[in-house]
Amino acid sequence: MSIRAAASQKGNLLLAHIPRARVVYTTTPYDYEPGAFFGVLYLSLKVHLQSPSYIYKRIEEIKGLKDGKKTVLLLYVDTDPSIPVVSGKLSALQIDCFGFSIQTLLSSGPQESAKYLTCLDDHATAMPETRPAHIWKSLRQHRRDLSKRDALPRPETPQYPEKSLFLTTIPKLKVDDAEKLLSTGQSLREIVVQASEHALQYKGFGGAKKEAFFAHLFKAFNQA
Repeated sequence: MSIRAAASQKGNLLLAHIPRARVVYTTTPYDYEPGAFFGVLYLSLKVHLQSPSYIYKRIEEIKGLKDGKKTVLLLYVDTDPSIPVVSGKLSALQIDCFGFSIQTLLSSGPQESAKYLTCLDDHATAMPETRPAHIWKSLRQHRRDLSKRDALPRPETPQYPEKSLFLTTIPKLKVDDAEKLLSTGQSLREIVVQASEHALQYKGFGGAKKEAFFAHLFKAFNQA
């Protein structure tokens, strides 16, 4: 198997940890194509903090591609994520990627980044599972619970149960709260931004829930 790499990636330190014969430089809208099924965008968190628009431009460039590839953001965490402002930016980026159906992989350095790429190449027919079994169990149960509810109109999208489950992990928020929030048609990012600005309003969303939501968003990243 070979890993296709964009010419712009020459000199990237992660390539020192991949056998040279395994890397083929080519023209690609991605940074790396490990195997035939994945398109990888590589980004350092430090670069994202300095130029947050960069990755969104890259995502826009590939969003309309019909190449059948699963898009992956390989994010090198080279800045202390326990700093509140860094934690907030990182969380917002992950939520945005979730909305774009982009898988995010966090790396602690070039060697780990290289391992992710070779793993994707070695398992090119399926995305390596990064969620623990108990998360899948919770998601399956949540889907069953939603199917039994007479709730507000909800979009029939695969991401809806995941978004709903995500919101119910926030202290004091119940399934009813998640249904009300998602029924507005807002994205998770819009909901999170409003909560961070104390501007989130809906019936039944009182002071205790607002404070719990805000505290959950801005707790230290390494406590998440």
